[in-house]
Amino acid sequence: MRRIFLPNLKNSQILYVIDESSSEFHHIKNVLRGTQGDIFEVFNGKTLTARGEIKDISKRSITIECSLFNEVEGSNFKTDIAVSIIKPENFTTILNSAVQLGINNIYPFVSEYSYLKNFSIDKIDKWNRTIIEASKQSRNNFIHFIEKIYTFNDILSLDYLFKIYFNSKDGVSIYQLSTTNNDKTLQKLIVVGPEGGFSDNEINLFNTHNFTPIKLSTNTMRTEVASIVTISIIKYISGEL
Repeated sequence: MRRIFLPNLKNSQILYVIDESSSEFHHIKNVLRGTQGDIFEVFNGKTLTARGEIKDISKRSITIECSLFNEVEGSNFKTDIAVSIIKPENFTTILNSAVQLGINNIYPFVSEYSYLKNFSIDKIDKWNRTIIEASKQSRNNFIHFIEKIYTFNDILSLDYLFKIYFNSKDGVSIYQLSTTNNDKTLQKLIVVGPEGGFSDNEINLFNTHNFTPIKLSTNTMRTEVASIVTISIIKYISGEL
């Protein structure tokens, strides 16, 4: 069943009006080609889903009637990822794939070799829209929005017991590391650098903050490929896929 994101969905309210200023309005009308009587699954990105029916659709608004509310269990995903900012189209690929693979939190951050050409803070809104669309497609009911751009020091201070970063020269095998750290209850953080990798200073800081260096193979992978492969391996080993 097709899905609609209603962040204000609550089981004490039945009717919802989506006006033309909402991106969801355009998604329903122009992408899904919604018409009166169409049925969707509605979710609020937290714990609530419902059956939604289009009761009225016009040039300026769409009215949705909700019923059959359902409280869903909390997310059991335990893997998060921090990604140094790279070219927009490649970063979007990471976001889309990470959400579909069941990543909870995504931390975009600035490192020494980050791609910041023509970067503006309004990209956060675009990233969060990508997260919403990926959540719809993958039937992921729990949305963790990106709130800000993080500094390198912010990433160092994140509180995780299992913290890894890419270092193709001195890293240990990701598969070997994953098989020895497959506790399903352990919150995990994967840190991925830009195309140019991390600087020597950043590597030294990682090592002094209990991050473990990893490598995937002898091949050099693009940031988005390395991210997707690592997420998949770790989540498979820990039983999250």
